[in-house]
Amino acid sequence: QIVVALVEGPAYAGGLGLVCCSDFVFATRNAVFSISETKIGLTPAQITPYIVDRIGKRLARRLMLSGDRFGANKAKSYGLVDEILKNEKELSQYFEIFKDNLRAVAPRAVGVTKKILLEIDTLSPKERSNYLAKKFADCMISDEAKEGLAAFSERRAPNWTT
Repeated sequence: QIVVALVEGPAYAGGLGLVCCSDFVFATRNAVFSISETKIGLTPAQITPYIVDRIGKRLARRLMLSGDRFGANKAKSYGLVDEILKNEKELSQYFEIFKDNLRAVAPRAVGVTKKILLEIDTLSPKERSNYLAKKFADCMISDEAKEGLAAFSERRAPNWTT
């Protein structure tokens, strides 16, 4: 499944960790973020891998060690937020349009793609080529790809869009 985080107001500590686990992050202008654990004598240990994956080690170090608060514009410049909307109403409207657009993507292909994204960094270059070729081949022979290719050639929407 595709995971979308909608942020209005504060996303601190574990809340920011959940944001980092999301595939897409949309926030209102009044959203505020902080990796605040160090300010209360804790460490953001469990969410560290997700933060580093989302924004990189250098920036993660800065934000995790300082516990600084930052707004939506900074969060977007850090790569944490994908889109900023004016208010909750615009956020909801944007999300509805976004969800409608996601109907075009094939569910199995999304799952395989997410698996590739999770595993790609654990593979050596030699393993990577074989792994990716197998994933592509598996998709090519799937019923989902057959439907998608047929829909493309027939100039119609694939069956998963309805």
